[in-house]
Amino acid sequence: MWLRIGTSGWNYPTGWGTWNGICYPLPENRQRGFGELAFYAERFNVVEVNSTFYGQPRANVALSWARRTPADFEFTVKRY
Repeated sequence: MWLRIGTSGWNYPTGWGTWNGICYPLPENRQRGFGELAFYAERFNVVEVNSTFYGQPRANVALSWARRTPADFEFTVKRY
């Protein structure tokens, strides 16, 4: 049995609960081309996609997520 560990979402850029400076480097300290999802996927092996609660993501968006993560990375979705 494999244990998957992740969070609900990967992008919390502003306001209370921001991940900048905690999970991710502060914006001013990031290298050019920094990607939150790729950075996240180096540390966790699953993430819940919050946006599916509001609607299905377009295929090209989901494909871009898959391209930025390792082959064994998993996405889970919220349904209701």
